[in-house]
Amino acid sequence: MTALFNERRDEEYCEFINECGKYLKELEKEITIKKFTFAEMEEEELQKLISWHKKIKQEIFSIHRRE
Repeated sequence: MTALFNERRDEEYCEFINECGKYLKELEKEITIKKFTFAEMEEEELQKLISWHKKIKQEIFSIHRRE
Protein backbone atom coordinates (compact mmCIF):
# COMPACT_ATOMS: atom_id res chain seq x y z
CA MET A 1 0.00 0.00 0.00
CA THR A 2 2.79 2.41 0.90
CA ALA A 3 4.61 1.69 -2.37
CA LEU A 4 1.46 2.45 -4.35
CA PHE A 5 0.96 5.71 -2.47
CA ASN A 6 4.60 6.70 -3.01
CA GLU A 7 4.36 5.94 -6.72
CA ARG A 8 1.19 8.02 -7.09
CA ARG A 9 2.70 10.88 -5.07
CA ASP A 10 5.84 10.86 -7.22
CA GLU A 11 3.73 10.96 -10.40
CA GLU A 12 1.70 13.87 -9.07
CA TYR A 13 4.81 15.80 -8.02
CA CYS A 14 6.37 15.24 -11.47
CA GLU A 15 3.24 16.58 -13.12
CA PHE A 16 3.15 19.53 -10.69
CA ILE A 17 6.81 20.38 -11.34
CA ASN A 18 6.22 20.19 -15.09
CA GLU A 19 3.30 22.61 -14.85
CA CYS A 20 5.35 24.99 -12.68
CA GLY A 21 8.06 24.94 -15.33
CA LYS A 22 5.55 25.85 -18.04
CA TYR A 23 4.26 28.72 -15.91
CA LEU A 24 7.78 30.05 -15.28
CA LYS A 25 8.62 29.88 -18.99
CA GLU A 26 5.49 31.89 -19.75
CA LEU A 27 6.51 34.53 -17.19
CA GLU A 28 10.03 34.67 -18.65
CA LYS A 29 8.57 35.20 -22.11
CA GLU A 30 6.35 38.00 -20.83
CA ILE A 31 9.31 39.68 -19.11
CA THR A 32 11.50 39.35 -22.22
CA ILE A 33 8.96 41.09 -24.44
CA LYS A 34 8.35 43.63 -21.63
CA LYS A 35 4.70 42.74 -21.42
CA PHE A 36 4.95 41.53 -17.83
CA THR A 37 2.91 43.11 -15.08
CA PHE A 38 2.46 42.22 -11.41
CA ALA A 39 -1.07 41.15 -12.29
CA GLU A 40 0.48 38.34 -14.36
CA MET A 41 1.80 36.77 -11.17
CA GLU A 42 -1.62 36.85 -9.53
CA GLU A 43 -3.42 35.31 -12.43
CA GLU A 44 -5.53 32.20 -12.19
CA GLU A 45 -2.76 29.80 -13.20
CA LEU A 46 -0.58 30.72 -10.23
CA GLN A 47 -3.48 30.30 -7.83
CA LYS A 48 -4.21 26.90 -9.37
CA LEU A 49 -0.60 25.79 -8.81
CA ILE A 50 -0.63 27.02 -5.21
CA SER A 51 -3.87 25.17 -4.48
CA TRP A 52 -2.58 22.02 -6.13
CA HIS A 53 0.61 22.10 -4.03
CA LYS A 54 -1.41 22.51 -0.83
CA LYS A 55 -3.55 19.51 -1.82
CA ILE A 56 -0.49 17.35 -2.40
CA LYS A 57 1.00 18.35 0.96
CA GLN A 58 -2.27 17.65 2.78
CA GLU A 59 -2.51 14.19 1.21
CA ILE A 60 1.02 13.34 2.26
CA PHE A 61 0.53 14.49 5.85
CA SER A 62 -2.83 12.78 6.20
CA ILE A 63 -1.33 9.47 5.03
CA HIS A 64 1.58 9.78 7.46
CA ARG A 65 -0.80 10.48 10.36
CA ARG A 66 -2.76 7.29 9.58
CA GLU A 67 0.34 5.09 9.62
